[in-house]
Amino acid sequence: MITSAWHIPRAKLIFDKQAKQKIEYYPTNFSGDTEFNLSNIITPNTSALGIWEMLFKEWIGLAVDGLRA
Repeated sequence: MITSAWHIPRAKLIFDKQAKQKIEYYPTNFSGDTEFNLSNIITPNTSALGIWEMLFKEWIGLAVDGLRA
């Protein structure tokens, strides 16, 4: 299965319950920085709100899909 890297935990939870055989997961669309400096901590990044929205959506979806088991 090919999906966004941030979506793999939820996709894995859903598909591992349904699949009769093991599915391989291939992440794409990585998001985030690999290098940080002091200004990243002091000055807020305006795109951070969008990333938090995506993160909360995945956490809530993961919790709901886990409860539906």
